[in-house]
Amino acid sequence: MNKENQFIRDDEPFECQLVCTTKSLEDEFGDKVQVIVTVPWQGRAVRVVKLPLSEEAKERLLSVPAPFQIRRLLINFEVVDAESGELVTEFEPPFELQVEYTARHWDSAKEAGEDHPKLAFWDFEEPEEEQKWVEFTSRKHNFRVEGDEEGGFLVATITEWGDPAHGSGP
Repeated sequence: MNKENQFIRDDEPFECQLVCTTKSLEDEFGDKVQVIVTVPWQGRAVRVVKLPLSEEAKERLLSVPAPFQIRRLLINFEVVDAESGELVTEFEPPFELQVEYTARHWDSAKEAGEDHPKLAFWDFEEPEEEQKWVEFTSRKHNFRVEGDEEGGFLVATITEWGDPAHGSGP
């Protein structure tokens, strides 16, 4: 191989996707699950930044009953430009959010009368008194279950993103 082909040239963009995987998160059953965020190349490098939530915010998010009761908070994150730190809110191509679930999550959803575990985001865009959990749907977010009653991933495809927290339940 000649030396010219051994290195990426500085004047050419290096296009890649960003895949961020959380350390295994312990759920309400003591099971270890992962959240995976896959951001395809957006014409610029981006970073996924996990954001902290205060105990007060966690209590508030878990206490809202509609459209369904959230059983656990998974992650609060934003996507930012890797150089400027500017918030990135539109994605073309879309990014993918994958949340692992176990047989116990499936059983819990069935006990609550659901077909499978649900996944939702907190709508911070509304005035505070109107903020609520918004369920990911197959129509709007290409939401799908990749797995079965033994376990798998809840998957959503995202084209627009602000600064929502994420939860799942029942």
